[in-house]
Amino acid sequence: MDFQKKGIGIKVLAGTAAQIDTTTPNGKLCFGIFASLAEFERELIAERTKAGLEAARARGKMGTRPRKMDEQALKCYV
Repeated sequence: MDFQKKGIGIKVLAGTAAQIDTTTPNGKLCFGIFASLAEFERELIAERTKAGLEAARARGKMGTRPRKMDEQALKCYV
């Protein structure tokens, strides 16, 4: 759906980002920059998470939550 053709935009009314109005060229630029930065940060987080998991596996860690119950306690419930 093409919101721009229908004249639909986003206008921030309050807060620190009150200058964003996507119906204007300046607002489109700001919104695009913020969107690009958010996407960049999301990809960095995914990259760091993957690297951290690989490093943990190399150290022999499985990356799972520690068990609350041991094998003997589990057998009581079966």
